[in-house]
Amino acid sequence: MVVIPKNHSMVIREMLERLVDDVERGTHPLEAGWVGSKGPKADLLIELELAEKNHKGTRFRLDRIMEIELDKPDGDVEDLLNVCKDIAKAVKVEQLIAKIAGELLSSEDLQASIVLFGLWRMLETSEFPVSVDEVLRANLSPDKWYVEAPKASLDLALSVTRKWWDINAEKAAKCLSASDLTFPQIIRTDVIKEIKMVLRWEKALELFTKKESKALAFLWLGDYLSVSERIVYPEALAFIQSSIWEHLEKDLGIIRLKIVEQVEKMIDVLSFSQFGSLKISWVEIVRLPW
Repeated sequence: MVVIPKNHSMVIREMLERLVDDVERGTHPLEAGWVGSKGPKADLLIELELAEKNHKGTRFRLDRIMEIELDKPDGDVEDLLNVCKDIAKAVKVEQLIAKIAGELLSSEDLQASIVLFGLWRMLETSEFPVSVDEVLRANLSPDKWYVEAPKASLDLALSVTRKWWDINAEKAAKCLSASDLTFPQIIRTDVIKEIKMVLRWEKALELFTKKESKALAFLWLGDYLSVSERIVYPEALAFIQSSIWEHLEKDLGIIRLKIVEQVEKMIDVLSFSQFGSLKISWVEIVRLPW
């Protein structure tokens, strides 16, 4: 870590504010943050290799911003620094997403693995909200449901993914490791049949299409990476969201508005169909992460 003296707070504030403002306006973080600051305080940051300069001015180096600490900072400057650190982490996520997106079209195994991973993430985070009556009808207690249902996420995601690909968790984990992703340790449940019965999963399974599944999975991959990097500030999250949709449209031909509409239609069918899913909150299960 490099501790910056308190008397540098004005130039630091200016550079941090410009970076955040530029990113909010849609400038890529690697092109953002240039200010006209000059003088010994800016020169010290350059000397420490925390900042860089050219004809555009001076800016912080995103690859070094995680190393900065402020000596007795005021709250505003510290908050700005934390936002910019999140932006730096978001660039790391975006670069991994771009790498994966560039490989998707040429690898059916990777497509299958991403769909499995992303749908697992979507389902596992939902906690499967259903009515108590439905749970009791399957001879499960509400407490057991909320412990066991998330454990069914992998099997449910596999059943979707296997509509189009021959895949299993071991194959997916190996494929994802080649793309710098780690498949989390999965704990399975011994009441998978009861969970599928409560959800009317065989009926729900029919409604998943390949394009929707790819889009949902890729978006939930972004959510997983954001959480893994502990990114919390909206400016950084918005950048990741925007970059994911851009890759979906450019690399997979998936249009944002159409996917949102299709997912909403799917939820409507699940929620109001004849197989009793009014007692299942599908809008909290099959959903976009943002």
